[in-house]
Amino acid sequence: MINDLLHRGLVVVFIGFNPSPTSSATGFPYAHRSNRFYRLLHSSGLTPILHPPSDNPHMLAWYGYGFTNIVARTTKRADEIRPEEWRAGRLILKDKLSLYKPIIACFVGKASTKNTLNAVKLILVFKSVLYCLT
Repeated sequence: MINDLLHRGLVVVFIGFNPSPTSSATGFPYAHRSNRFYRLLHSSGLTPILHPPSDNPHMLAWYGYGFTNIVARTTKRADEIRPEEWRAGRLILKDKLSLYKPIIACFVGKASTKNTLNAVKLILVFKSVLYCLT
């Protein structure tokens, strides 16, 4: 299972669609060895070093980065997420963003962006939205 890493005053919250089996097993987001998330985070200059997924719990203290998912249920692929899970997850996400008020909300992956921004006007909840393709 993946727990949210959220706190008031976040610089960025990275929003995934749901945990992969590898992430669920390890407890760290974007943990599969083929996932490019941490490499892209470093190559973009958002972290000074290339972090392994196991550093994820420290990202809040080190950089002000938080993590959450739209849907909590683990699946192998985003197309396994049911429409009612997307609907419920969007409402929960809107509440999280309203509560924690990150400066930037970064949707990681096409599925999280398409299934969230196309359905709910979350842009009003926070200051900035980025789309990250991993």
